[in-house]
Amino acid sequence: MAEQERRVRWPDGASVTVPAPWGRIGGTYYWNPGSPTAPHLTLTRAFGAPGIGLNTVFLRNGMTSEDTLGYGMSGNDTSVGDAQWHHSR
Repeated sequence: MAEQERRVRWPDGASVTVPAPWGRIGGTYYWNPGSPTAPHLTLTRAFGAPGIGLNTVFLRNGMTSEDTLGYGMSGNDTSVGDAQWHHSR
C-alpha cells in the first residue's frame, strides 16, 4: 500500500478553455482515454464565470473519457465559488 501512495501519477490529458459571450468553450485531449474505444477529444460548453485556462486532466481508476460526456458540474479549487455547469460532446 505504501508503494502505491508514493507512485507518481501522470495526467491522462489536458484541457483548454476560452471565453465566449455565454461563458466558456473548450476541449480536452486525452492521450490516455482509459479505453481503446473511448474518445481522445471532447468539446465543452460551460456556463459560469468567463475565463481562460489550461489544465491537466486526471481520470479516476477505471474511468474513461467517455464517462465525462453529458451534463455535469465542475469546480475549480484555485478560486472559491467558481462552479460551472457544462455539457460535453
